[in-house]
Amino acid sequence: ATSDRRRRARRSRGAPLGSQGDESAMKFTVSVWRQPNAAAEGRLVDYEVDGVPSDASFLEMMDILNENLNARGDEPVAFSHDCREGICGSCAMMI
Repeated sequence: ATSDRRRRARRSRGAPLGSQGDESAMKFTVSVWRQPNAAAEGRLVDYEVDGVPSDASFLEMMDILNENLNARGDEPVAFSHDCREGICGSCAMMI
């Protein structure tokens, strides 16, 4: 997919996803509903996502968030995606 090609191109240029120092990089606060199971009480958890390239899609920003969560041993955010192009609306996220 196109977004995967862009991500690989950024990495091949030596700039990992979410790299710091890019003047056009953005910082987001993402609120995610966390609920361990249907019987448990849920809550919104805020995550800071820093160093998001200005040309990144929302799905790429979510990939950066998940890479950061995995790196610190936290559970990644689960979401459904098919084409990852942001065209068909099948990504199943409420934004």
